[in-house]
Amino acid sequence: MLTKYFLFLSFLISLSSTAFGQILTEGQEIKSLGNSVNLSSPYHTTLSFFYNLEENHFYPEKAALTLNIKGLEDIDSEKWSIKLKQIFEGFKQFESECGVS
Repeated sequence: MLTKYFLFLSFLISLSSTAFGQILTEGQEIKSLGNSVNLSSPYHTTLSFFYNLEENHFYPEKAALTLNIKGLEDIDSEKWSIKLKQIFEGFKQFESECGVS
């Protein structure tokens, strides 16, 4: 019985130590983003996408680089990146108006 508790406690400790390793500080990430587009992880790709579409830092051509549009010749990726941001903003507004969380 004691062995079960010890193994469970060991599991929780190991799980918590790996969870702390995943914490990213957004402020430092944005400062280091600069003029590049970081596609190294889903987090960095999303951060690059939204950072380059902010009102005070509007570069849709850089945000378009985060979209995978290989093989689609007739697609205006800059236009679609702006539309995708509008979809996210509309959903955010819908959540706040309807009280959905």
